[in-house]
Amino acid sequence: MSLPYTEDEFISESECQRLIDYALANKGSTRSLNHTYEPFEGEWIDHGAMYWGNSVDPVTPEEDDPVVLAVNAKVQTFQECTLEYAGIVRWPVDTWMKPHVDSNTGHKQNVLAAMLYLNDGFTGGNLIFKDIFVEPKPGRLFIFKNSENLHYVNKVEGSERFVLSFWYHI
Repeated sequence: MSLPYTEDEFISESECQRLIDYALANKGSTRSLNHTYEPFEGEWIDHGAMYWGNSVDPVTPEEDDPVVLAVNAKVQTFQECTLEYAGIVRWPVDTWMKPHVDSNTGHKQNVLAAMLYLNDGFTGGNLIFKDIFVEPKPGRLFIFKNSENLHYVNKVEGSERFVLSFWYHI
């Protein structure tokens, strides 16, 4: 196996719904920048890892959640690393990210990210690299080197998008 890595049906739709329900029952709120969406066209440069357009609600799952443990085990098959962050993120309609790499200030450098998509029923919300297009599907796991590869998420439309996001460091 090599990176980037995609596995469909990593978890069941009922497990996806359980995580969405957990996020909704425990949601908070963070502020994102409220700017008009412009589809990305142009030079691939790092704009910083920020949410744009709407507020997102990240919720931290339990460390011993069986899905968290399963993703951690899968990531370890690619590189020995330590979980830095795991969060179920609710992306409201009109939320997006510009091209960026995931780099931390005040934290150890990220080496890998894993995205576990939890729902469908929306348009957009795709994870896009220069030569890779990842369409969210419930249960789809995608693992990649997040500090080396510019990527972005196009605008979520029609309904909310939920993803369980992980960042790892050495």
